[in-house]
Amino acid sequence: MLWPVHGVHLTQSTGGPIGKVRLECMAEACEPVILGFVHLGKGIRDGGFLRETSAPGFWNCASSCNASSSCAGFLLQDRRCLLREPPPTSSYSGILADLGVDGINLAQRVTGMRARQSETAGVSMRYVLSDDFQTLATMRTGLADPSFNDMKVFWLGEDPIGRDIVCPCDGKHGCAMVDWIPKPDRRQQTHFMSWTWRYTLSEVKIILEGSVAGSANLENVLAENLTRIGQMVAILDNWRQHLRRVWTIYEQFIASTLEIPVVFTMPEASTASVRSQILLGQRGTREVTESLKCVDSASAEAWDPKDEVKVKQEIQNTVGFTHVDNHVQKVMIRWVGDAVRKEFREVIAQDSRVLNACAEMEAIDKACYFTFFALTKLRGGCAHADKNTPERAPSCAMQLSGLTLSRSQQLAVL
Repeated sequence: MLWPVHGVHLTQSTGGPIGKVRLECMAEACEPVILGFVHLGKGIRDGGFLRETSAPGFWNCASSCNASSSCAGFLLQDRRCLLREPPPTSSYSGILADLGVDGINLAQRVTGMRARQSETAGVSMRYVLSDDFQTLATMRTGLADPSFNDMKVFWLGEDPIGRDIVCPCDGKHGCAMVDWIPKPDRRQQTHFMSWTWRYTLSEVKIILEGSVAGSANLENVLAENLTRIGQMVAILDNWRQHLRRVWTIYEQFIASTLEIPVVFTMPEASTASVRSQILLGQRGTREVTESLKCVDSASAEAWDPKDEVKVKQEIQNTVGFTHVDNHVQKVMIRWVGDAVRKEFREVIAQDSRVLNACAEMEAIDKACYFTFFALTKLRGGCAHADKNTPERAPSCAMQLSGLTLSRSQQLAVL
């Protein structure tokens, strides 16, 4: 029994009998099979349509695909089945009907899968860093370097993007950006981005799609997203001001509570600023630490006043402002400590590299000097320097490059 276990799509078989179909693994990790049977999945069996069909021309998904064995391609139960779907998905309906899949059931499965993918898909970094997105942002906002606040005109303007596209989640016209961009730039979420809309495109060039703003159950939604994604990247544009944003404080609190790994990153200018402060020693490190300790969730702000009220109510109704502030302070101070250790390790490593380089240059200079002395002596000349003064080696090395020796002379020197 062969079990296709990865997201697949159907195509007409080119070499088999009429009506045969072929499974193509989206991971491109499958081997073609010549003989055997393909099980059509649990869903068909549950509906009383347990089917097995001869498999010449089918593809057997490798175990390395590591997906649901109930997908079977036909039932479209694996979340990746439609991420790279070919255009005419509807053209497979007839084939699926011949295999015992009800057309209405198929449509419902496709609709449900697209809705789930819309909720869990993310915008690729490749797209955000692309010229296409740069052009979109500048043309829509009319600004050379717009902030992501400015980019709200994507949806709030007279001609919102995705206006004519049906949203997979609610079935109405008007979709999220993740459903509007080219499908190759949409994949399963891998990182949760903690950032602020005031950042400009040139500062971070990144976007967070599927914001939890407006949710009636903030903690559950945020916790669900973080747990599913498994890691967070927190972007700081200015280490002196970042923790004035209520969303950032709350996101860090939830991530730390769930023990989700958090990586902090900043633009080069801000990174250089932190580095400069750390290199000042205790005074500089204290300034960075004291700044990051200034966490005051009770007075933090949000771009949307409704979000601010909602987040603060959630904090008050659970652990309270003081608990959140103390928790986030520990996270930020731990990050500063890691940054200090990293900086000093790099300083020590740099010093070691300099010392090693000096030792290597001294050895090279000395070798150059004695080689020049030997070569000039071999050529019948006279080395007008003491062999024990390698300080003159650089000038000797320059003269050495002008000497030419025969093969026998080279061997004699060696």
